[in-house]
Amino acid sequence: MKLTSHTETIAASAANTYDFLCHLIQTTQAPPIPDITDWHADEQGCSFTVKNMVSCNMRLTDAQPYRLVTYHLNTDKSISATVNFRIESMGTDSTLQVEAEADMPFWIQAMLKGPMEQVMNSVMGKLKEAIERS
Repeated sequence: MKLTSHTETIAASAANTYDFLCHLIQTTQAPPIPDITDWHADEQGCSFTVKNMVSCNMRLTDAQPYRLVTYHLNTDKSISATVNFRIESMGTDSTLQVEAEADMPFWIQAMLKGPMEQVMNSVMGKLKEAIERS
């Protein structure tokens, strides 16, 4: 199932946005995303729990400078996803959009697509705030 967020304009250069996203998994403090608990990070990736829902492991799998940062996400619910953060330079600003290709049973895709895209859009707003502060 393919999920796509809205596009967010970030008051930071593409280089700053890229650097933030590449180092997201190495931060020792959980990102400012609602309902993220049990955050643990090291050089290889991070693990966390989405409150009362799912435990996740995330690993950086690809990084194309100032354009794309890709993570692979595994969960304890037999759902995995490839998550692409697409960055576009706009001079001193940049745009950011996230796309996810989730591997999950067909019978739950229709039920989860809307709520998952809402969560992605919420996460985008929090990432925008965090990138602009960094």
